[in-house]
Amino acid sequence: MRVLASSPDYVVGSVHAVTLDGSLLIASASGSQLGPMVSGAGHVVLVIGSQKIVADIDTGLRRIYEYCLPLEDDRARRAYGMPSAVNNILIINRVVQPGRVTAILVRECLGF
Repeated sequence: MRVLASSPDYVVGSVHAVTLDGSLLIASASGSQLGPMVSGAGHVVLVIGSQKIVADIDTGLRRIYEYCLPLEDDRARRAYGMPSAVNNILIINRVVQPGRVTAILVRECLGF
């Protein structure tokens, strides 16, 4: 099960911030979704709301801690009865394998 979860053909997800120069920032409490995004999945499709566009990595990190974490913490407490945390952060600056990662920017507010 662990091998199947870490190397699927496709992963569909989102990011917490995308910088003007194209870096993608993804935060996670458990980190379970990060491995397939980094290298395990054959294809990664990221659907990103336009509100997640930020100037640079520092602004993206601030967005994660000051905006996303409080919202996710509230959601996790209601859903699971326990807090959330930023325990892992993935920053993708460039993809080595052409065509493996597709980022779709949507002109509406999706997620937080």
